[in-house]
Amino acid sequence: MKLNKEIIFVLFFIITKPTSVFSQDTWQSDLVNIDDDGNLTYFVDPTSGIKLPDFSSAGYKSGNEEIPDVPVKLTIDPIDGDNTAHIQAAIDQVGQIEADENGIRGAVLLNPGQYDVHGIIRLKYSGVILRGSGDKEDVTENTILYGVGNDPSGRPVIHIGGGQNTVFSTEIANTRSNIVDDTVKVGQKHFQVEDASKYKIGDEIIIYHPCTAEWIESVDYGGTAGDAPWVVDEQPIIYHTTITAINCNTIYTNSPVFNDLVRSLSQSYIYVHDNTGFIENAGLEDLRIDIEYDTSDPDDKDHASSAVKCTQLQDSWIKNCEFIHFYYAGVDIYSSRNLTISDCEANDPIGPSSGGYKYNYCTNTATQNVLFTNCIARKGRHNFVSNGTSSVAGIVFYNCTSIDPLTASEGHRRWTTGMLFDNFRDYGENPGRVLGLFNRGNWGTGHGWSSANSVAWNCDVTREGADDGQIVIQKPPTGQNFAIGCKGIVDNLGPFSNPEGYIEGTNNEAQLIPSSLYEAQLNSRLKKLNDDVLVTIDEQNSCEGFTWIDGNTYYESTNEPTFTLQNIHGCDSVVQLNLTITNTVAVRKVSVNGNVLTANNPNATYVWVDCDNDYSIIEGETDQSFVVTEKGNYAVMLTEEGCTVISDCINMTTVGIIDNQLGVQVKVFPNPIAQNFKVDLGKQFNQARIELRNVNGRLVFSNEYNHQQILDIEVDQPKGVYFLTIYGDGKKASIRIVKN
Repeated sequence: MKLNKEIIFVLFFIITKPTSVFSQDTWQSDLVNIDDDGNLTYFVDPTSGIKLPDFSSAGYKSGNEEIPDVPVKLTIDPIDGDNTAHIQAAIDQVGQIEADENGIRGAVLLNPGQYDVHGIIRLKYSGVILRGSGDKEDVTENTILYGVGNDPSGRPVIHIGGGQNTVFSTEIANTRSNIVDDTVKVGQKHFQVEDASKYKIGDEIIIYHPCTAEWIESVDYGGTAGDAPWVVDEQPIIYHTTITAINCNTIYTNSPVFNDLVRSLSQSYIYVHDNTGFIENAGLEDLRIDIEYDTSDPDDKDHASSAVKCTQLQDSWIKNCEFIHFYYAGVDIYSSRNLTISDCEANDPIGPSSGGYKYNYCTNTATQNVLFTNCIARKGRHNFVSNGTSSVAGIVFYNCTSIDPLTASEGHRRWTTGMLFDNFRDYGENPGRVLGLFNRGNWGTGHGWSSANSVAWNCDVTREGADDGQIVIQKPPTGQNFAIGCKGIVDNLGPFSNPEGYIEGTNNEAQLIPSSLYEAQLNSRLKKLNDDVLVTIDEQNSCEGFTWIDGNTYYESTNEPTFTLQNIHGCDSVVQLNLTITNTVAVRKVSVNGNVLTANNPNATYVWVDCDNDYSIIEGETDQSFVVTEKGNYAVMLTEEGCTVISDCINMTTVGIIDNQLGVQVKVFPNPIAQNFKVDLGKQFNQARIELRNVNGRLVFSNEYNHQQILDIEVDQPKGVYFLTIYGDGKKASIRIVKN
């Protein structure tokens, strides 16, 4: 059995900060150390209380698998005129092939040549790859898709995915549960929920942090520098992740949260995501997309807006492609997760150089855990950017190069969390800010804090023959931003004054170890996955029998059962059950006295139930004794020290008057009673005494009556159950009554 999951295991050990095992020409950060075996040890930033999070789950299959080499199923050549329908027909044909066991259908190969595209090519099938013959300018050896015209207006040339920008909002019914930890820290991959029985390993879940007034206040109302503050419900923090293990009510996930989840500021919750409409294992490879534009107008935007747009896409890739002359983005992503964009170029956009244009690589709304690696961007306003606010997280720009940007690569607006710029390089002549993890104040639409808990690692913005670029690192309220081992100008001198973030090792000539944080984190995590045998201790507590993953039910405490799984690499993993059966309730016999049932467990809590009505709870009946007023079958639900059992059902045929020794029929009306009610004694007694007691036995009314049969009684008592006792001629009768 092969499970696409990580095995969670618990080690008990003492962490000590290791001494350096590297040469004097290297150095390590105070926040993370690596040993000879590639194991990482993290330390808390004393200013914020935050550790560096693990970014290694970004990319295709969370980095656990290589992008596959997909075989070609259909090859086509360009035709004269519009090739949109021509290419679409080929994609549709391969899309009808049955997928293999890995979810792959096959590739459409575009032979060298120019393919004019007047519309939108839709790559809308899981397991289908659109592959060209090369991404260079020579049309005789490469594949060029040429976006012609502007119909529909603002279109992408290629759209990959299901097409709906759902923001991961599609929720499977009855799967929501609150997170009950007071705080879940940045970087954590586990938390407790109210009810873990709603989930199973492999579930894709959304962690949802509502945007409350309390949270907005904690982040200085967004830090909008005099602009309108952020608005309740408009900036929820969203994380898409997968459950890897469940232990009692603790959920373990394959990727971390990138923001503290503080319960006093916002009640976070999770739900299982319904990914209907998402496609996966789709790919775009080895081609060039050029876009027609008015060569006389450098601000022309009457043409295709983007080369590629991705929506409702997961576990897919774009590699070895070049995109030019778009006005919005080379790659634009919405409502997608775990994509790899590798060895691509997005260059020379054509359009206005103002807000809303020239975001060469853009992670938009609800983009999660996406890896950009070995990518180049040239002459954008923001070459590498998040424009999707607080719904964007886990974005890695690794070994990427920015050339001649007009302004910074950055988290653009409204609290994007968990961005990593790792070995980011900048080349150009434009002075000033080229990378920013900072506050944008009242710029744009009240952008405020653009990013939080994000990292610039071993980045280089020095320039030969021109002023060095600037990296701006500022500390947001409740969070932190980091710049470690970067070269160039690194400070907090952004457009809006704010405290300095964590800055360490700027312009240190020695080699930072590890050179790449992303690579070190990925290798460390995969090393644990590749261990031959991992032992998982499955801690379980049960009041009665417990059925485990081996299919057996255990009725006594045990730590002997084991079960062998395989991780995603096919390696053995042993799960060991540690089961504790605690405080099993021994149900003592329920006694019957007339129409009164009494539970004989003295130290329990009691809830009486109606067996004939699907064991429904009888409202208000939570005492040790229960007076039956209707024929039927009844039981008591007993709870002792956290364990609950239900007694056998008892058939009751004697109801109404509890005990009548008077020899006449006694009636109470109305019953249920109001404040005033009547009692018909059935005859006149020389002397009769009436007592009324509540369910606790306290006397609440008493009076004597001489030579009367119909008694008028007034009782000023709260609603509830009462017992009326009538004494006459040395005998008595008892009746249960209810006051509404």
